[in-house]
Amino acid sequence: MRKNFYLTALCTCLFLTSTGQTVEKLTVMTYNLLNYRNTTSSCTSSSNNPTTKEANLNTIVLYTQPDILVCQEIGGASAQPVDQLLMNALNINGETKYSKGNYTNNGSSSLVNMVYFDNTKLVLASQDFINKDLSGNNLVRLIDVYRFYYKDPLLNKQSDTVYITVLAAHLKAGQGGSNEIQRKDATAAVMSYVQGNVSDDNVIFCGDFNIYKSQELAYQNLINHSNSTYNFFDPINRPGVWNNNSTFADVHTQSTRSSSTNSGCFSGGGLDDRFDQLLVSSAIMNNTDRVKFVTNSYRALGNDGLHFNQDIKNGSNNSAPSSIINALYDLSDHLPVLMELDIAKMTIGVDETTLNTSDVLFENPVNDILNIRLNQSSLAETSRVIDLQGRILAECQFNADVAKVYCEMNVSHLPKGAYLLQIATKDGKTVQQKFLKN
Repeated sequence: MRKNFYLTALCTCLFLTSTGQTVEKLTVMTYNLLNYRNTTSSCTSSSNNPTTKEANLNTIVLYTQPDILVCQEIGGASAQPVDQLLMNALNINGETKYSKGNYTNNGSSSLVNMVYFDNTKLVLASQDFINKDLSGNNLVRLIDVYRFYYKDPLLNKQSDTVYITVLAAHLKAGQGGSNEIQRKDATAAVMSYVQGNVSDDNVIFCGDFNIYKSQELAYQNLINHSNSTYNFFDPINRPGVWNNNSTFADVHTQSTRSSSTNSGCFSGGGLDDRFDQLLVSSAIMNNTDRVKFVTNSYRALGNDGLHFNQDIKNGSNNSAPSSIINALYDLSDHLPVLMELDIAKMTIGVDETTLNTSDVLFENPVNDILNIRLNQSSLAETSRVIDLQGRILAECQFNADVAKVYCEMNVSHLPKGAYLLQIATKDGKTVQQKFLKN
């Protein structure tokens, strides 16, 4: 992935550095909720009761404590179902920590994705979607893009933090040529979008892929891209033919039931497909940008590896408490997939820098153009305007001529208020000054 360079800051000539000594653990979960508040000929309010589903999801969430919960198959006719899930399954009994993304729909799908997240740890910085393949044809369902930043405890003292981009998909279901082609076209659009629009190193692609084997072209687009820089990785590295293959019994996610039930709303067949997955970028696998996949944390909740072609309640299942197994069985014909990430928190270290705030010259307050001049020509590299939450609003590279070192930024688009000017030196240190925008 292309690198965004997020820098540290102080209002004096001190700098901050990340030592990696402390981490914050994040749990990421993807879950197909099986027509939650979406009515079909077989899935009705009686065969797929939404109140029962909400109670079961609450049981599962209390057990797993996801910090990022990506859901598929939420009724998409309006924003009401995504709101009801938040109010009736997540933020209940005094809980308030969960927020959600913005409702999106392509106008033709009865089902949508949605992300819910722990607002004490994460901020949704931006949101986007992919709605067309590379030929301009509409995808069967939107692929949603959510960009988060971590609310580092030191964020009020610096601008440095971690960004994570999550792409959520529910790809075309079914075997056969046309279905596979639609999945292939969708993942090709994903990779094109990532290459052109995602600047973060830490990227997750997740959801209900409906892919039967890793050799399928849709999957190869993700893990074997023509530009390997953008490849996604399976955290558990389990390629192969997943469908109806006992070798992969421990990673199957569908179906929770051995036979079709609830008037045909829930599919059967037992656990024999790995439809639901979490894929990650190389930065997460290799811990190159302060986000690390936690080894052995990837799991399909409720799958003990002993229920191939069986329902998850058949006999004993000790992979989770019986209350969780029952909730999983009753909620959906898919199992949720989880993994854990470690985020390196920032810690403060003190050193001296050879660039002082007195070397930074600009008018304060600032009108439409911020002109920065430096007394020391050899040190400066980058200048940024950030808000008090650490978000980058404008930036420029310093230019040097015989007489001066300078950079110029247009800040006319910024509302009146207080901002921070951040100067990065060539040795990675920074100084920061507060200014007012007229």
